[in-house]
Amino acid sequence: MNYEIKRSKRKTLTIQVFRDQRVEVRAPLRCKDSEIERFMAKHENWVINKLNESQAYPGLPPSQFNHQGYLWLFGEQLTIEVTAGIRNIVSLEQGRLVVIQTQPQDSEKTNRLITRWKKAYAANFFEQRLEYWATQFPLVLPEHQFKIRKMKRQWGNCNHRGIITINSQLIRYPLACIDYVLVHELTHLKHLNHGRGFYSLMEKVCPDWKEQRLLLSRFSYSRNTR
Repeated sequence: MNYEIKRSKRKTLTIQVFRDQRVEVRAPLRCKDSEIERFMAKHENWVINKLNESQAYPGLPPSQFNHQGYLWLFGEQLTIEVTAGIRNIVSLEQGRLVVIQTQPQDSEKTNRLITRWKKAYAANFFEQRLEYWATQFPLVLPEHQFKIRKMKRQWGNCNHRGIITINSQLIRYPLACIDYVLVHELTHLKHLNHGRGFYSLMEKVCPDWKEQRLLLSRFSYSRNTR
C-alpha cells in the first residue's frame, strides 16, 4: 500500500484517507519507520474500506462560479446564468442562479458576487433552521450565538460560551446533512462532550442522526481520519 509520511511535533500516529485516493500518515518526529509500518498493517483493512468508499461515493465536485457554470445548493446542481443589467443582483429562479451585473464579461466580479450571495443565503438559512430545531428539544436550551465561516476541518462547532459556528460550505449538501450538523451543535449547548448524555439527547431530537451522518460522509469532500 502506498502512503505518504508527514512528521511533525505531535505525540500520536494518525492515518488520513483523502477522496483522491491519497493515504497520509502523520507521525511524531522521532517515530521509527518500523513503528509506522506496524501501525499501517494494523489498520490496513480500515484504510482499504475507506479507499473503496471514496471511489463509490466521490463527493460533490467544486462549484464553478462563472457564466454557464454551476452552483451546488442542497445537494442539487444549479446552472448559473449571467446577464447584463444596470445593477448587480443575484437571485434564485426556477432551479438556476441568475446573476445580473453591470459588467457581465468580468468573471472575477461574477465570482465575487456569487460568493457573497452564497454566504449571505447560507447564514440566513442556517439561522432560521437553528431556531426551528431549538424548539424541537424536550428542554429549554441555553441561549446561543450563531456565526458562519468557511472551515477546513469541521462542519460546525459549539464552544463553552454558547457560540455555534457553522461551515458555510455545508449549504452545498442535502437538507438531511445540514440538519444533522445543526442538531449536533445545538446538543452541545447542554453537553459539550460526546458522552452518553449527548447521544441520548440527540437521539430524542433526531432519531435518524446516524443515517444523516453517513449521508454527509458520502457527499462530502472531507477526508477520513483514523
